[in-house]
Amino acid sequence: MLIRAMQTQDLPVVHENEAAAYPLPWSLQQLADCLTAHYQCLVIEKDKKIIGHAIGYSVVNEYHLLNICIHPNEQRHGYAEQLMFYITEHAKQSGVDVMWLEVRESNERARALYQKLEFIEFDRRKKYYPTQSGHEDAIILVRYLH
Repeated sequence: MLIRAMQTQDLPVVHENEAAAYPLPWSLQQLADCLTAHYQCLVIEKDKKIIGHAIGYSVVNEYHLLNICIHPNEQRHGYAEQLMFYITEHAKQSGVDVMWLEVRESNERARALYQKLEFIEFDRRKKYYPTQSGHEDAIILVRYLH
């Protein structure tokens, strides 16, 4: 397993993984914009193949995770947890005290992972995420690192 910085040439595969994993994926342009904005953009590789990615950024002593994705064929093998551990350790070393993320209310597997990683529900954004038939709530989660 290798976790490394995302490169521009990775974007087509990252976008393919995103489209395979989510019914309403980020666009290729949104992913490219994150690289341009110098967010922390990571990929996770297995056998030299990109199987997932994460995007986030730090502001002062806070880290905001914007996107984490593992290709559906590689889910349930602990790769998202490894990626989250990497991000958390990097954040701690950078002086981050608190991590924030949002998750779809319906994404029970992700919510279970975040609970295992000691994230707690902080608030909700009503009807935040678009769905095929309307909108659903975003659950805002927080983890205090110190």
